Amino acid sequence: MQGSGPKKKDDLSRMDQGAEDLPQLSNEMQLSIMKKVKSGELSIEDALHQAKQAREQLLQQMSQAWEAQQSSQYNFSVHKHGRYRWQKRVLQLDFKTQMVCSIEKGIVKRQLAFSRVKSCDDGAGSRFSISFRDHHDYELEARSQVDKHKIMQLVNQIIYGNIYSQPVEVTSEGHPESPTPSQSILEGVLLLHRGGLASFKWVKYEAQLHPGQLILLPMGRLATVSAESSPPFNNSKVIHLSDGDTRVERSHSLDTFTLITHKNEFQFRVPITSITKGPMSIVQERDAWVQAIDRLCKDWKRKSQFMLIQDADLSVPGGKRGFGGMGRRPPPVEFEDIFLKSFPVQPGELKDKLFIVNAADGGLSDEQITSLRSPQGPTGRAAHCGPIHDGEDLQPLIDQMIRMCAALQGAGSFLAMLEYLLVVGNYLNRNAGKAAARGFRLSSLSKLSQLRGRDKDFTLLHALVEQIMLHQPGLLLLTQELAEFETAPGASIQGLTAEVDVLKKELQKVVHYRRTNKRGSSGDQRHNFSKELKMVIGKYKTDISVLSKKCDEMKKLYCDLLVKFGEPIDQDSQELFGCICQFLHDFQKVHAEFQ
Repeated sequence: MQGSGPKKKDDLSRMDQGAEDLPQLSNEMQLSIMKKVKSGELSIEDALHQAKQAREQLLQQMSQAWEAQQSSQYNFSVHKHGRYRWQKRVLQLDFKTQMVCSIEKGIVKRQLAFSRVKSCDDGAGSRFSISFRDHHDYELEARSQVDKHKIMQLVNQIIYGNIYSQPVEVTSEGHPESPTPSQSILEGVLLLHRGGLASFKWVKYEAQLHPGQLILLPMGRLATVSAESSPPFNNSKVIHLSDGDTRVERSHSLDTFTLITHKNEFQFRVPITSITKGPMSIVQERDAWVQAIDRLCKDWKRKSQFMLIQDADLSVPGGKRGFGGMGRRPPPVEFEDIFLKSFPVQPGELKDKLFIVNAADGGLSDEQITSLRSPQGPTGRAAHCGPIHDGEDLQPLIDQMIRMCAALQGAGSFLAMLEYLLVVGNYLNRNAGKAAARGFRLSSLSKLSQLRGRDKDFTLLHALVEQIMLHQPGLLLLTQELAEFETAPGASIQGLTAEVDVLKKELQKVVHYRRTNKRGSSGDQRHNFSKELKMVIGKYKTDISVLSKKCDEMKKLYCDLLVKFGEPIDQDSQELFGCICQFLHDFQKVHAEFQ
């Protein structure tokens, strides 16, 4: 062992020289391997091999964690009403982080905790609303009835978890589990008043009452429905009772009652059937529905009030807005669907224009189609929605993220600066009687300009820049090495991934539509439309395939970055890159003060 001294020193020297080649691991792993090298348990070659194996395992674990996080996210393309217009958004329900996110062009515009979700109300067509505590309601329109029902189903599972004070769990398949029972409380036939106050139209439904919702389906379909399954969407309705403000009232007529939710009023009538032959039996049937629904409404109200008492954030919910109710009509509007002023298309031309796919060829623009889909039609102030974002808008943002990840991954001066900062921080810790730190979160960089000494104008960042200027001035060029961070990116990897996910789903819907439309198409106009649509689908398949590969590359680079700097897997790029951008801005400012 006498000859092992020079060899050990040589190994340590080689270890220092090849430090940049070491696969980046957590601080604990790196220290463990370094100690084994110093003690002679591992050679430099064995240490590198062990580090590579450990890094591969770590990357695999983070990749699996990333996939698990993605499987617990639900992304939907919606239109959100705000400032007198409909704006395109991605609505994300993240059961991992327990957040409702509103995303636009890859930017997470708003994040609201699941605990703030109060109610979810049905509306006309594909319209619905979500109410929050201490925040205004979200007035939304889904892309389809299927999407609308899925969103409302997920949101109500969130509400169930809130009221029962239980977190919503996610199964191994990535689907959230509702803590409420699924058994039916009452079943029967009901007539629902449709068409407004002046209408005499009643539609017959088979009704099934569950603890959290009243399911209404066209006749003959009830046997296939449960509280967890998705009912058919043609002419079906789901009325949710978990609001806390829902109530039921008997009407003056012996056979009718009204169910009132946060935004809607539903008037029901008990029809004459084999069970309800006489007046008294009809009254008994009506009262049975009223009493069963009333018990559930009071139970939800009690649970909701109990949750409010426990909630530290007591606030008055936003005012009631919108016209989604059955008995509530919008104020009179001079449609002549205003339509002529804001929608310069003659009625006779509308049908022909709908068969033209591209707006450049004389078809309708995305904004015009969106305004047509609105139940109120185009209006003077809401004649257009926000800009329609597609892959061409997202690709530059994804490319920017890739460049930022690559720049940070290869920034040697940034790593050296972090080492200086760790030394300076541990020097302060030692003088303060605290233990030395092995590392720190990158989010701490934004706090350096807030830590001041006896001289209030001299911060920890000043000390760092001063030491770098004295000992290694070449590191002052790190701001040039990270020029991609001159401006903080508005978009985030979470938001961009959600946008790409929604684009894939929308393309699948268009492909499905073309298949079904092709089977039933006839005539030259429909044939040309189907042919043109096929060409557009082919183009978008190629574009979205390229975009999807770019998105996967972006996620992998960011995952590698998190491993390299020991950051948690759920750290969003919007926060991480924002901190780095702010640090570089402060670094330049302090450096200029010394000159």
